[in-house]
Amino acid sequence: MGKAKASQNVTNTGNAVAKKKKIKLAGKILHPNSRKAARVQRGVLRDVKLFGAKKVADKKKLKYGERLLWFQENLDADKAEYTYGEVIDLAVRYIQRNDEELQSILTENKMRGRRCHGNREDLLKLQKKMELEELKVGMKLPDLRNAKVVQQFKAWDLELNLIARFPMELFKHEVRE
Repeated sequence: MGKAKASQNVTNTGNAVAKKKKIKLAGKILHPNSRKAARVQRGVLRDVKLFGAKKVADKKKLKYGERLLWFQENLDADKAEYTYGEVIDLAVRYIQRNDEELQSILTENKMRGRRCHGNREDLLKLQKKMELEELKVGMKLPDLRNAKVVQQFKAWDLELNLIARFPMELFKHEVRE
């Protein structure tokens, strides 16, 4: 009875060995089931995971930087600080920034009698919907109610790593479409 179990284990491990790839470390081929091979494999998988996470974080930071750039470009040069309502108005203008393009796509669709630029139209509608939802629950923006922050924000040279220097606030508002 004990011998039967042992032979099953050999068969199972034999299949597992056949499925694993041979790992090379400094020119040596390691056995796929060795501890050293497992350590190397963990290291490789960790590096891949960290690289993917960094790529996602960089993409998120870039998108947030583009949003802040829009706000920087649309600040009034004469104003030293903004009220809560004025920041909300800026946020609503930010959400409506693509309305003209969306309207031109819709009129072109009407004229041609078919849907042109459908992907772009869907993207703009989805983007607007998501930004409206974000404003409803709270859009994270620099605290433009503080004159010092407004001055720093106007002088910002688009360095994404310096975004953390601006004190951020959540601005909430219910917007009707």
